[in-house]
Amino acid sequence: MAHYVMVVAKDDTYFFVGPFATECDACAWGTQQDDVHPSWHVIEMDHPGAAPRILPPTVQTIASGDVRYVIPPEPGGRGLYVLCFNPNSYHLVGPFGSSAQMMQFINLDDENEGPYRSLDWYPLLLDVPPGSPMIVPPHIPVEM
Repeated sequence: MAHYVMVVAKDDTYFFVGPFATECDACAWGTQQDDVHPSWHVIEMDHPGAAPRILPPTVQTIASGDVRYVIPPEPGGRGLYVLCFNPNSYHLVGPFGSSAQMMQFINLDDENEGPYRSLDWYPLLLDVPPGSPMIVPPHIPVEM
C-alpha cells in the first residue's frame, strides 16, 4: 500500500496525487497545496486509478420505513454522485437525478453517520458512468 492525496477540486472532479512513501510526506504535500487545493485527504491504497465502486442511491424514508430507488439521470448524461471516503478506501453513491434527491439521501441517514456510514463525503457532478480518477505524480504541479 502507498499513501495518496485525494484532491476534491472546485470543478466537480477528484483526482489522486502520489504515491508518497509515508503519510507525513502526503500531508506535507497537501499542506503546501492548501491555497490551490483546499480540499484534500490522505488515503492509503493499492490501486487508486481503478474504477470506483458505485453503490446504488437507495433512500430510507423516516415516515414509512420504505426503501425506494431514486430515479437516476439519463444514461450518458451527467449525474450527481456522493463521493464517500475513509483513510483507506473510497466509493461513489449514485447517480442521483437531482440535487433534491441527493440531499434527501444524505439527510435521511437513520443514524446520522453520513451516506453508507461514511462520515467524509462530497457531492460531485460527474459523467454517467464516471471514469477512473486521474493520478498525478507529486513532483508535477497541478493547475486548476
